[in-house]
Amino acid sequence: MWILRAALPLIALAAAQAQFSGLSTTNDGAQVYFSSPLPMRGTSQFLWPKIFRIDATGAALIAAVQRSSPVPPTNAYVLDDPQVSGDGRLLLYRGTLNCGCCSSCFLREQHVTTLLDLTTGASAEVGANARFSRNGRYLAAFASGNVTPLPPQAFLLTDRTTSQTIFQGNFIPGSVSVATDGTTLLTVQSALQLVRNGKLTPLPVTGVYTAAIDDGATAAVYETSSPRHLFLLNLNTLQTHPLGAASQDSFGASLSADGQSVAYLSKVRGRAQVFFERLDGSYTTRLTTSAGGISEATLSGDGKTVFAV
Repeated sequence: MWILRAALPLIALAAAQAQFSGLSTTNDGAQVYFSSPLPMRGTSQFLWPKIFRIDATGAALIAAVQRSSPVPPTNAYVLDDPQVSGDGRLLLYRGTLNCGCCSSCFLREQHVTTLLDLTTGASAEVGANARFSRNGRYLAAFASGNVTPLPPQAFLLTDRTTSQTIFQGNFIPGSVSVATDGTTLLTVQSALQLVRNGKLTPLPVTGVYTAAIDDGATAAVYETSSPRHLFLLNLNTLQTHPLGAASQDSFGASLSADGQSVAYLSKVRGRAQVFFERLDGSYTTRLTTSAGGISEATLSGDGKTVFAV
């Protein structure tokens, strides 16, 4: 894993290809969470994916689940997809069960997401899959594609402060990104949809693989799947313009909280490297020259720190 801080030299922490995934960091970049099957040195930790944190004190195991049975189906012991709130107080992470060959569990939900309060240690299941706003207030929970028949509340957006349901829908999104006022950007069957003020509105963009919204719900960055390119969408004017070099394969965008900057991956001579760009077009720079390439990167909320694998 690598840490890149604005105006500071590159710091290499470890060679990490295929060992760390699901990077998520706080507003100030002081903490990063990730999933890894590796055990910490000198421990007897499980040899399957767990949730870890790295901060100024070092690395720590945050969540691990013991496997209930060596024969499928199991409990949801494989942990991944962490998302930490901007202030570092709340954490979401997903558990997945192992179905195995010919198991009937392929026809039911295989995921469960846990919301962990890192200040009190209290935890609760909040749905199969979930994402929340950077302030932790609005939570979007949604079913997985293997569920048959589709539940009537396959997608549910709630306000955790008031326990109010903001929106519900009978569809499964491909990606979900939630702004701090509850505005939610979705990809549904490769098209962009926006939930705002309790209403679902289609946006004039198709062929989308994944998308992210800034905290103020003014800008979105989306990724097309074929070819794999990144675009900026102004949510007020609905105007778009491309990010990165038009001739390069660009993907994996991570927005700052204010929507003014983005980190993303773009291939250089066949290897993905981390790039940083101001969305007003005033500044673009390449941050890595990794010989093996970069598989994932995330930008802190304040736009000053990038973590990369």
